[in-house]
Amino acid sequence: PLFSGSDVKVSSNLGLDKHDVVRISPSKMMVYKACSKQFYYKYDYVEEEPLPDRIFNFYALRGTAVHDVIDRIIKSFPHCRVGDLLDTPLQRFVTLCEDTLKEHQNKEGVELPLSLVSKFDKSFSDTWHTLQEQMKPFEDWSIISEYPISSKSLKFNKKYRRKYELYGIIDYILRSPDKSKILILDGKTSGTVGKNVDNLQLQFYMFLYFLRFKEFPTQAGFLYFIKNKLKLLPVKDSNPENIKNFYYNILDFIQRTEDKDYI
Repeated sequence: PLFSGSDVKVSSNLGLDKHDVVRISPSKMMVYKACSKQFYYKYDYVEEEPLPDRIFNFYALRGTAVHDVIDRIIKSFPHCRVGDLLDTPLQRFVTLCEDTLKEHQNKEGVELPLSLVSKFDKSFSDTWHTLQEQMKPFEDWSIISEYPISSKSLKFNKKYRRKYELYGIIDYILRSPDKSKILILDGKTSGTVGKNVDNLQLQFYMFLYFLRFKEFPTQAGFLYFIKNKLKLLPVKDSNPENIKNFYYNILDFIQRTEDKDYI
C-alpha cells in the first residue's frame, strides 16, 4: 500500500521501569543530550493518550540498504580485507543497494516517491566512490562489519532501582595488518557533515570496545558515504585515560533517568 502519514502512530512504551534490564545505547544517550523531554516520549512514556503521528523516514531506508549491502559483501569473504570491499564493481554495488532498498520497502509496506528514486541511485554511486577514495589507505587492514557488543558486567558503586547494561552496534572495526592499530568507524548516509551527529556515539563505542576486548582502540571516526569524507575524532579522545573516563558520562546519564530528570 502507498504510505499515508496518518496511518502510522507511535505506540506507547512500557517505560524504563518495566524492563528487566535497561539497555544503555549511544542513541539513547544522544537523544537525552539533545532533548531530555524527547527521551521521555521515546523511551519512558507510559501514558495512554496518543502521541503525534510519525512521518515515515525514507532516508532511513536508504541508509539501512547501504549498510546491509556493505555488510553482505564483507561477510562474503572468510577473512575480509578492506581491499576486498573496494574490488566490488560500481554497477554491482548500486544494483545490490537498489534491490536491498526494495526489500525494505516491501517489508515496511511503503512505496518510494518517484522524486527520490534517481536521488537514491546517485547516493549509492556516491557511496561506492567514497569507499574507493577514503578507504584506499586502509586496503590491507582487516574489517569486521556491524559488530554488536553488550556489557552486563559493569560495576556500580551505588545501588540503582533498575539493572543496566551497555549495548551498541559498531558499524565497522578495522585492524591494521600488524594488529597494532584499531579503527572504529560509523557510517553516515546523511546529506550533511556534522549535523545531528555527536562525538558521544564514538566515545561510547570506544569505551564499550575497551570493556569487551580489554584493549584500547587507536582511533574512531565517522565515514560520510554521500559527502565523501572521513572525519576522525581528535587523537586526545582516543587517549586510554579519556576512554576509561567515559564511565562517568554513563553514571551521569543513569542518575538523570533514575531521577526522571526530563525538563
